[in-house]
Amino acid sequence: MKKLSLYALLSGFCIALLSVSANAQSDPHKNDCKKFMGRDKQSLCTTEAGHQACIAVLKKGEWDACWNSAKPGAQVIRATSGEAKDDLLKRGCKLVAPGVYECPDDSTFNICTGYKNYGSVTSCRKANASALPQTGGKNSGKMIFLWAYNDQGELALRKMTAAGDFEETWRDVDALGGAGNGNSPSACSPNPGDIAVLRHSVGPVISFDYYKEMFSPTDRYFYGSSANPGLTCRPGNRMAMFIRLFDGSVGYNWWENNEWGKQTTKKLQGDNKLLLDFVSLGGKINGTPTGVDFGANQLAVFVLGMDGYIWWNHGNGQTWSGWESLGGLVMSSAASAISRKTGEIELFARGTDNKLWARQYKNNHWSAWMPWGGPILMGAPSATSWGGNRIDVFVRNTAGKVVHFWKEDGTPIGVAGQSRILPGDPAHSDVAAVAVNW
Repeated sequence: MKKLSLYALLSGFCIALLSVSANAQSDPHKNDCKKFMGRDKQSLCTTEAGHQACIAVLKKGEWDACWNSAKPGAQVIRATSGEAKDDLLKRGCKLVAPGVYECPDDSTFNICTGYKNYGSVTSCRKANASALPQTGGKNSGKMIFLWAYNDQGELALRKMTAAGDFEETWRDVDALGGAGNGNSPSACSPNPGDIAVLRHSVGPVISFDYYKEMFSPTDRYFYGSSANPGLTCRPGNRMAMFIRLFDGSVGYNWWENNEWGKQTTKKLQGDNKLLLDFVSLGGKINGTPTGVDFGANQLAVFVLGMDGYIWWNHGNGQTWSGWESLGGLVMSSAASAISRKTGEIELFARGTDNKLWARQYKNNHWSAWMPWGGPILMGAPSATSWGGNRIDVFVRNTAGKVVHFWKEDGTPIGVAGQSRILPGDPAHSDVAAVAVNW
């Protein structure tokens, strides 16, 4: 890739305003892109249409950059993700989330925006001290990411820092769609700083993204269901996937050594398309199954049964206990589970009163369902924990706004946490919450 000098280009801009280089006659977009920089394959545009035409040529590799004098921040530089990352870090920008950079001033922010427009950076922000992770203290380096579909059918995310500050805007990360079918993502963190995301895409296809510093390409797998998958992270860089199969039963697959388990049978036509088989755990369920690793090589999966009760099945991933009803109260959503201590589970679901309810597994015994209250809800909750006494639960209200429940005081699970309605646009699917330690 050619190395460009921003200052050389800007100084050349003055000359370009006075006279159009002879090279402009060969500019394929001369009608819209009137101000040619006088250097081959580098063009400055004065209209939106011309700028978009420049970007199209840039992405083909024919040019190295496009500048737009009428649209600040729209300078686009051709670069790989690695080149963009190295350049932004040298300029003082900070990587604050997978593919997301915060830059200290307008000039570096504009350069970051140019990389984003080209596709080598996911998102850019201007530095805001209140939105940065807090240094020092018990919550240092901890963040929560929310994943959901936005009103454009695009997978989007929001970030919460350890200080409790949430971004108000959902930022799209790709446009594989599926939200129109009520699909919801599932996410977990298999390693510090890493995030894995699964969701039903189009048809009987599951899409799998793995985020490590920079956003990775999407791997798309064909599978035997059109339902939403549930994803659970386990120690040792392992993950478990649970899904409702076409016959209504629960299917199980696992991730080890950077690939799905031995159920992966063969590659289909095209790259990154694999046909997945599943181990059937039986049962008949509604909604999306959810799993949790609760220590000592113990894995549990929870489902909403056809009778409205939450059922569970647990084992080591090879042998299973069989399905058992937790009874108690009929629920109106699938459940979400976390484990903060070995052998313990906290379980959350929406009751028939459309409020949040919780129960706990401790000393090989389940407590009764206990109310957590809050506003009237819809959809299923998503619970996460970054460790210690911390619990965070997210679920939409009837307006689609995300309601955040949290507690970190170590009180019993029957003592409800605090709650708030997050500002900003509503989510257009259930959210997937994942706490990440950096």
